[in-house]
Amino acid sequence: MSASVQAVPDRPFLWRGDSLAAPDLAGVPTGFATLDDVLPGGGWPQGALTE
Repeated sequence: MSASVQAVPDRPFLWRGDSLAAPDLAGVPTGFATLDDVLPGGGWPQGALTE
């Protein structure tokens, strides 16, 4: 891979959604353990909208 391609993640214009995750906040259980296992916080986020 070229150096210019490797440098892309370090550019300020690249939005990374994973940097916004807040797994330290407890979620509201969905009623589905498998889904809760993969959601940040273990369920639906509190005080936020989910689409």
